[in-house]
Amino acid sequence: MKWLFTVLFCVSVSYVLFAQKATLVRVYDLNGKKIAVGKILTTTDTSVQLRVMTGDTIDLPIPGVGKLKTRRSAGHNILVTSLAGAVALAILGAATAQPDAMLFDYSAGEGAAAGAILGLPLGAAFGGLSMLFKKVEVYPIKGNLQYWKTVRHSLSLQRR
Repeated sequence: MKWLFTVLFCVSVSYVLFAQKATLVRVYDLNGKKIAVGKILTTTDTSVQLRVMTGDTIDLPIPGVGKLKTRRSAGHNILVTSLAGAVALAILGAATAQPDAMLFDYSAGEGAAAGAILGLPLGAAFGGLSMLFKKVEVYPIKGNLQYWKTVRHSLSLQRR
């Protein structure tokens, strides 16, 4: 049985490692206002096609694009790590509960609640620290097709 779980774990990890991931970008207009967030499907010499979060595809003409930013925002990183910390410490708190202990006696529910309360700020702190090492790439296009050709080339190298 242990062998089966090990094989299933290795198979699931290999799926994740070899999955083709499209580049997530945030698109801003010439005034700096965010106009779209999505994953790049295709690019042409004059436009970029995105799959937005709703599943729809949109075509954005390059003369209306000011800049592209890759990666997720800091808030996303902090939210995900704080939730992961809360869940992990809640499970740990519930698993280590000893209701009949002499010194620290607490139930599984109390341990889970305490773990979640401690895990949220700890996870958020780790998420904030990870932002120091996370490189967000900004590609200024300014509606210029020559700039877009350079950006398009570097994005195609990044997706390989």
